[in-house]
Amino acid sequence: MRKQLSMPSGSRIDPGKKATFEVPLGYMHERLTFRVTGTAVAVANINRINVMIDGKRVMTFKTLQRLFDFNQHYNRATDTIGEFCLHFFRGEYHDLAYRRAPGIGTEDVTTFVIEMEIDAAAPADIAIVGDTKTAGDNMPIGTFIKVLEYPADTSVAGELDVTKLPKGPFYQALHFAKSDVNHVYIEVDDKKVIDVDKAVLVRDQKEATPVKRNPVTASYTVVDFITDGDLAQAVDTSKIDSWIVRPTLGSAGAMDIIAETLDELKSA
Repeated sequence: MRKQLSMPSGSRIDPGKKATFEVPLGYMHERLTFRVTGTAVAVANINRINVMIDGKRVMTFKTLQRLFDFNQHYNRATDTIGEFCLHFFRGEYHDLAYRRAPGIGTEDVTTFVIEMEIDAAAPADIAIVGDTKTAGDNMPIGTFIKVLEYPADTSVAGELDVTKLPKGPFYQALHFAKSDVNHVYIEVDDKKVIDVDKAVLVRDQKEATPVKRNPVTASYTVVDFITDGDLAQAVDTSKIDSWIVRPTLGSAGAMDIIAETLDELKSA
């Protein structure tokens, strides 16, 4: 039975502080909804958001806007500063069991905390409340989707070999957070699997099924491995010897690579 419950009040919800919210244990969490209020409160008032389970960071978004962009890619309901969501269930899979599998079970975890860094320029009366939609009781954490960032930087334009991505989990998508990533090449065990321009990736994502993507093309280039809704198409890096990820950048500068992986807590 689904339950929709208010979360306990957060702590340190003040400008320049890191607010924390304890997610109730004993449930399978489908998604968390947060609402922010305050005088002229703005999206820029919330910086990094971390999802922490047993002290391990399993999801991170550099800014609240980046979370909005992530949700837009998956064509979810529009986020605003007044109401935004952290999603754990994944509606982009065809199979109902797969859609529910990434939910965060908490039967066997000790702590489940959401951290939000509040900008020093936030209004003094800023307030944040949270709610959770659950999908069952007494379920272990199992496997779930991690969203982690790997920074990269280059002093020149052109191809960049990405070497920071860990092997082991199933990779569902790679989001290259830079406006001018024009081409992506990926090779798995010496076999070329991706070698296309950004426009081709965008077209494929807009025609995805069962959920058409809504890419934020001005800020990201995304390699989405499961546009046919089949989780089996994710890249299982536990069974490969090597892989090459090589985006082509139109200019020098910094870029974050946001990796979505199906994984277990113990490997965080």
